[in-house]
Amino acid sequence: MNSTNINDPVAVQALLDQLRASRLWRDTLNSSSSHINSEQHADVRESPSPSTLEDVQGESKAQSPDAAPPASVASLLSQLRSSPWTPIAVNTPPVSNAPTTHPLSQNIPRPKLQDPQPTQSEHRTPWPVASTPVQDIDIRSLSFQQALPHLTQLAGDPEFLTAVSRLRQEQNELEQQLWEERQAIHKKHEEKVKVARTKATLIGAGLSKHEADMMNDAYRRDLQRFDKDRALLAWDALIQKQQATLETLGVPAMFATSSQANCQVSMRCIL
Repeated sequence: MNSTNINDPVAVQALLDQLRASRLWRDTLNSSSSHINSEQHADVRESPSPSTLEDVQGESKAQSPDAAPPASVASLLSQLRSSPWTPIAVNTPPVSNAPTTHPLSQNIPRPKLQDPQPTQSEHRTPWPVASTPVQDIDIRSLSFQQALPHLTQLAGDPEFLTAVSRLRQEQNELEQQLWEERQAIHKKHEEKVKVARTKATLIGAGLSKHEADMMNDAYRRDLQRFDKDRALLAWDALIQKQQATLETLGVPAMFATSSQANCQVSMRCIL
């Protein structure tokens, strides 16, 4: 572009026409008008007075292209000659990478994360622990002091009490039966004595000593035979049954035996 004489009105008018048709001039006008509008909006928010509005309008009229001084035209011409047009940089606020949270989102309950279920590989088989050998306690050889805890525990067992009551009932029935059989033997000999006395009275002589001794001997023999062959055998059978039953129920020092010493120990534990 050729140098132009600023004092030449025709040349200046041609340059002004060329400047108005250029893109740089339009951008400059747009930026000036946007700056004026922003200042006007700011003044409106602050509730400016009417005098302030008139001053702003006067300044906007003074900045029109027709009233620009020659010095501004010369600077624009020098910008056209020296450097190309560059866009106006707009300052944008920095974008934060931190996530924004809405105030309402803080009140929304978040779902709980479930713990992952352990897989089969996580289940470990524990090492086998050697158990201490439990010694079997022979309840037959327990002393009286050692048998007391076992007897106390058995005394609270309803089934044990029922079984013991049944044994006691069987024993009472056997004792009643043996007593009745023994009483029958006694009555039989009493009848024999009555018959002998009646005969002696009819003859007119008393009962002789020999006849009385014979009847007494016969009575004693019958009682001994009953005790040996009937009562003792039945009683021993009952004792064997009771010992076996009590051993099954877990009574200490109780088992089937005919030893007198063992029977005494058993009687001491249960009596």
